[in-house]
Amino acid sequence: MKFFSIKWKLFLRVFISATLVFFTAMSIIFYNVNRLTKESAINYLENKSLEYAGQIRESLEYPLQDISVLKKSIETVTASIPNEKKRFFINNLLKKYIEDNKNIYGVWVAYEPNALDNMDSVYANTEGHDKTGGFLPYWYREDGKILMSPPDYKEELKEDFFTIPKLNDKETFISPYLEEINGKKIVMVTLAIPIKKDGKFLGVIGVDVAQDYFMTIVNNCKPYEGGYGFLLSNDGMIVAHPQVNQIGTNIFKSEKEFHNKIGTKQSIDNGKIFNFTKVSSISKENMIYQGTPFKIGKTGAKMAFVVTAPLNMVMENANKIKIIFIVIAVIGILIIGGVAYFSVIPF
Repeated sequence: MKFFSIKWKLFLRVFISATLVFFTAMSIIFYNVNRLTKESAINYLENKSLEYAGQIRESLEYPLQDISVLKKSIETVTASIPNEKKRFFINNLLKKYIEDNKNIYGVWVAYEPNALDNMDSVYANTEGHDKTGGFLPYWYREDGKILMSPPDYKEELKEDFFTIPKLNDKETFISPYLEEINGKKIVMVTLAIPIKKDGKFLGVIGVDVAQDYFMTIVNNCKPYEGGYGFLLSNDGMIVAHPQVNQIGTNIFKSEKEFHNKIGTKQSIDNGKIFNFTKVSSISKENMIYQGTPFKIGKTGAKMAFVVTAPLNMVMENANKIKIIFIVIAVIGILIIGGVAYFSVIPF
C-alpha cells in the first residue's frame, strides 16, 4: 500500500508538472496569437481609414481647385471688360459651373460694397439684387433645377462664409454646419477663396457641398460584416454616415466624457491617427474604431475618416483558434495523463 501510494504521488507530480508546463506554453502561444490577430485587424482598419480619408480629401480639393480657377478667370476678365458687363459675365460663369458639376450644391461670389464695378446703386432692387444693389449671387440646384437666390446683402456679409476667408486671407474651409433646406436639415460644407486686385481684398468666391457629396465614398466602406465608415469634423460633427439619422449629431457632445478622456479632438487637430474600443450607441455592440485625420488643401482645416467594426467580427479568427486550442488542451491533458500513468504506475 505504501509502495502504491508513492507511485501515485509520483504520478501526480509528473502529471501536474507536465500539465502546468503544457498550459503555460499554450497560454503564451494563444496570448500572442490573440494579440497578433487584433494588431492585424487594427492595421487593416487603419489602412482602410487611410484609403477613404484620401478619397474624401481629394473630393474636397477638387472644388477648391475649381474655384481657384474661377477666381483667376474673374480677376482677369473683370479687369479688362466694361463695368456694365462684369456682373453678367460672373453670373454666366457661375451658372455654367454648377450646371457642369452636378455634385456641387451651390456656388457664389460676394463682393464688398461697390468693390466690383462701383455700380451698386444702379442695380438696387433689380433682378438678383436687394435694395442695396450689392453683388452676391448664389447659384444652387433644387429639384433638378438651377436657381439663383437674391441676397439679404448687408446681413450676408456678416456671415462666416465671408468674414472668415476675409480674415484668413487664403483658401478657407468653413466647419460643417446644419442648413435647413425645404424643411429638412442637412450638413453643409463651404470652401471659399478671397478675390483680390493689386493685393486689396474685394470679395470671396466659394462653393457649398452637402452631405450627399460624400455618401458614395462612405457607403462603399464595409471593412467587416457589420462594419462601416463615417466622416467626422474636427469639432465632432458627423458629416456623412451610412445611417442618415446619425448625420449632424456631435459625438464630442453626446459622448463628451469619453472623448475628452481619450483625446479624440486633440488627435484630429494634431493629425494623429487614433483608435479606441467602445460599445456603440447604435448597434449596442463592442466596436473597434480607427480614425485617420487629414488636411484639406492649404486651408489648415482638418477632418477625420473613421472606420469601425464589431469586435467579435474582428476577433473571429482568434475565437476560432481559441476553440482549437481548447480541444488541443483537452487532448494534450489526456496524452500527458496517459504517458505519466504508464511511465509511473506498473501494469
